[in-house]
Amino acid sequence: MIPPPTHTSNQSSGPTRPMRDPTTLHCPLVPKSFSWIVQHSPAFPVDGSKVRVITDPSDFYNELLRKTMSASQKISLSSLYLGTGHLEEKLVCAMRERCASCPDLQVCWLLDHTRGSRGLHNSRSMLRPLLTDFPQACRVSLYHTPKLRGLLRRIIPQRWNEVVGLQHMKLYVFDDSLLISGANLSNDYFTNRQDRYLVFDDCPALASFYHNIISTLANFSLQLNADDTEAMPQGSNIHPYLGDYKKYSLAVKSKIMELWKKECDQNPTRLAHIMHQDEASPDRQIDRMPQKDMPEHNWLQWVQDHRLNMGTDRILAAHTVSTTENQSDKSQVSITKNPVSQSDSPHVTRPDSLHSQSESLPSGHLSDSQEHVDEQLDTIVFPTIQMGPFEIENDSLVTNKFLATAEIGSRIQLASGYFNLTQEYKNCIIHGSQASYNILMAHPKANGFLGAHGFAGAIPAAYTQLAKNFFTRVMHGGLSERVKLYEYLRPNWTFHAKGLWYYGPNQHLPSLTMIGSPNFGWRSVKRDLETQVLVFTHNQSLQAALHQEQEQLYAGAQKITQDSLTTLDHRVPLWVTLVMPIIKVFF
Repeated sequence: MIPPPTHTSNQSSGPTRPMRDPTTLHCPLVPKSFSWIVQHSPAFPVDGSKVRVITDPSDFYNELLRKTMSASQKISLSSLYLGTGHLEEKLVCAMRERCASCPDLQVCWLLDHTRGSRGLHNSRSMLRPLLTDFPQACRVSLYHTPKLRGLLRRIIPQRWNEVVGLQHMKLYVFDDSLLISGANLSNDYFTNRQDRYLVFDDCPALASFYHNIISTLANFSLQLNADDTEAMPQGSNIHPYLGDYKKYSLAVKSKIMELWKKECDQNPTRLAHIMHQDEASPDRQIDRMPQKDMPEHNWLQWVQDHRLNMGTDRILAAHTVSTTENQSDKSQVSITKNPVSQSDSPHVTRPDSLHSQSESLPSGHLSDSQEHVDEQLDTIVFPTIQMGPFEIENDSLVTNKFLATAEIGSRIQLASGYFNLTQEYKNCIIHGSQASYNILMAHPKANGFLGAHGFAGAIPAAYTQLAKNFFTRVMHGGLSERVKLYEYLRPNWTFHAKGLWYYGPNQHLPSLTMIGSPNFGWRSVKRDLETQVLVFTHNQSLQAALHQEQEQLYAGAQKITQDSLTTLDHRVPLWVTLVMPIIKVFF
């Protein structure tokens, strides 16, 4: 059990400042209404000028090639699958060339077992030559959901077995840089399937975090061999589908939580200079969160009662970290990572003189004695993760709370390639949120399953029915001015973008974006492995780039109306309507 916070007295003989209650700290880069995020996720301050928005699939592909050919130490790639076309072969060849010319390079692939094994020519056959030529440098790990086992695994055919659960994270990490997206590694995603892509250049702490997430999950995945056999890593005594389900799931959860806690432990150090600089200004004081609901000596019980952290025990982020500052200052900072009450205070504007620590040190560790504070750290990144099979629910909890705490007069542009909001998200948008919403989804002709054979060919109609149901609920609630739905339609293109952009009251540029793999649907919350990042920024160039990205996606969108839902494209077979209440949990 994680111990409760302890308040260590300062033993120095010199003058000291009183140690601040750990729950009163607030990051000035984050609007006050979202101050709670510091208690839920690791924080990574970065230079906004090193964050780039990519908007075109071909640029995404070229970025992957460039990063591959420039990496010198470590490449970690996490995707649903690797395609088998010409462009994919070129990417593998680039990696082969880089491994040959850079002997110290280590490459780790994390793909989904079921999707990566589909068909005779698949992700496995694409990557086996790398394992043959560079057995010490390259590793291919195939995540297999522990929920697909026994009789179920034997009777469900390929493709259909993918509905049980997948590795869905889209992370492309090259040395100290991260490219996070919702896009897979296949031809459509490189050419005419629209997605989102955000690049963090030279951000070692953030990149290290995701290198470690990928390698941790790889250690619990089946390892592909050059002869196409597979086995768990050497020394492992657990198995995702042959061994005990509970033992496997608890082992994965334990390691992920250990990594998460280690990163959250760095929050006080990473944020200390930001908060102290803000406190030093006579015009700006550190925001103090109300704590009237939290028992004075029973914070752990408060965390469990309020059910606001990761996992079923909800205590992943409820831990205490105390760090000692520069000895010349003789003061302490202590942060307890338990939830704090929501503040109704207005939007916080970041002062121009705000300072933060640099991310130049390895492994995300920042020096307490570092005197120079980089003024360019005007952006802060909070990763979230969702792993339903292991009862890790950080992303859905953060997303729900984000929607619920959006400020009055704010606007949220939300996109989902596969629109199937969970009941919690729908209830929050309709009843619990004070923001206005413009929700973008795929038109039936832009759905990725359009033209699929068999039952899969009806999937676009299934999503159309889900959109109709939500639209009807919005109309019946008299919310048509606050919640509006749009469909992305572009000739010969499909739509796969996901995430959101947040515009605060009276703001013309977004101050926050969420981007990653979740679609805000049932699969994302309950079945698959997902991650995304919340990016708060005061960098006007980055805000403008995010705004342009959002405008470009919505430019060709068609607003959903009662009339538009009656067109031939939106016709839903009766049998699809009847089975939707049962099958929607698989979408």
